[in-house]
Amino acid sequence: TQEHAQAWMGYVESRLRKLVSDMLGKSLPLSKIQLWPKKFEACVADRTALLTAAQRRNCATYFVGFLVDRLRMRGDQLNVEQQMVNFRQYELSRFQPLINGMDIFVRHFPVKNLPRICFDAYDGGKTGAMKRRRMLRDADPRRQEAKKKARLAELKARMAEMQRKKEELAKSSAKKRKREEDGDDGDGGHEDG
Repeated sequence: TQEHAQAWMGYVESRLRKLVSDMLGKSLPLSKIQLWPKKFEACVADRTALLTAAQRRNCATYFVGFLVDRLRMRGDQLNVEQQMVNFRQYELSRFQPLINGMDIFVRHFPVKNLPRICFDAYDGGKTGAMKRRRMLRDADPRRQEAKKKARLAELKARMAEMQRKKEELAKSSAKKRKREEDGDDGDGGHEDG
């Protein structure tokens, strides 16, 4: 019923801060994590979620944004599955009455693939928000410094490669001259007797 759905959504919303601050924020290599403070009365679950029509109608979507700390990360993928299992088991299972179908689904969206509903509040919608994000990201002094360091490393590598090729060319030229000199001495010093 609608009352059960509202009660469930309120309960989940009240526990999301605990998920963000305790379960995700303290156990994963994240440099920044933020709960979007507003729920969206829309279902962004894809077809593989196998939701019923009633579940899709009585659905709310919450977004949690995070920035991965690459220095603390092990491997190349961030896995939040264990934290979500713990969240379901220790937090959401306390809800009474827990009716079949009351569940949460987690889906990962890279920033570029976020649904358009996330950007309704921004001037220019998604396009304007993405431009603003790029401007802020490019203006970040740490990012600018990292770009400079990467460019410097690239130039140093190119210079080292050019130096290596120059040395190889000098060595091969020296060997060629030596062979020519050795060959000239042998031909000119030979006498018939």
